[in-house]
Amino acid sequence: MHRPVLILLTALVAAGCASTPAATGLPVKLLVRDGAMREVGGDCSGTGAYQAIHPNAGFRVLDAEGKQLADGKLPPGKAVKAIDEPLKVPREPTFCQLEFTVTVPAATGYRLHVGDLPPIELARDPNLGEQAPLVGLTT
Repeated sequence: MHRPVLILLTALVAAGCASTPAATGLPVKLLVRDGAMREVGGDCSGTGAYQAIHPNAGFRVLDAEGKQLADGKLPPGKAVKAIDEPLKVPREPTFCQLEFTVTVPAATGYRLHVGDLPPIELARDPNLGEQAPLVGLTT
């Protein structure tokens, strides 16, 4: 009678030891530095070499060892000023900034993969702590 209970307890302990950290929702800010002429604040997608970054494009988030942690579809971006000068024109040089949330376990590093683009490193500003978004910059 004790043998089945012992086997069950052993299995539960082993499963608990092998569990992965709980996944949490982390905000991501991706800045596509394409310098396109746009109306600031308007919806945008990547241009030129970054055409793969557009609404509904599939993405994957991997950890530093290359294990896939999450996937999803990109939202539309918003055009933000590329230079801090009052140009007083309807369209000016902009970058496309996308903001979204990924649900991932804690990891030592994260990389964003979109289409055939090189991986984009995602990192937090260490001065802002754990509440800081993961930030990625295209190069």
